[in-house]
Amino acid sequence: VGIALAVAGGLVMAFGKVSGDAGFRGGELLILVGITLWLTYSIGVQLHLKSLSQLGITALTSLTGVAVLCLLAAIALGSGLIEQRMSLDTESVVLMAYLACGPAALSILLWHFGVSRAGVTVAAMYSNLTPLVVILIAMTYGSYPTWWHLAGGVLIVAGVLYVQLRPRLGRR
Repeated sequence: VGIALAVAGGLVMAFGKVSGDAGFRGGELLILVGITLWLTYSIGVQLHLKSLSQLGITALTSLTGVAVLCLLAAIALGSGLIEQRMSLDTESVVLMAYLACGPAALSILLWHFGVSRAGVTVAAMYSNLTPLVVILIAMTYGSYPTWWHLAGGVLIVAGVLYVQLRPRLGRR
């Protein structure tokens, strides 16, 4: 029930009427694929890397990911498949290193720690709150939610609350 509510809320937010140039453009499907791959990865590392700490899992998988991405980028740039669009000056490299080693690394570490304690299903329910955070960020830039967004947000929060509160209510 909780998952159904959260998914329904995400669909209402993604496909509901929006103002301006926004709307369904296909990227939403890529996000769903990305979330599915992320959750599959999360289950896999907790099963197959049990001997490592959560810090070890984060370090190993992050370094592997960086190596693969660097190799793919080198191939894509070298073959002319893509063109370089970012600056590689000192300031840009330092900012990129800070973001990778600071907030990104911390968020992945905390994700693994949460998954190891609560399980992937409960952790994934919290990832459904992402659209609400996006709406709050958009509001700081002057873009306000529609009724569709608000209805979707209510469904998502209801799903997350259901998953969290149902076990407690069942014990009574």
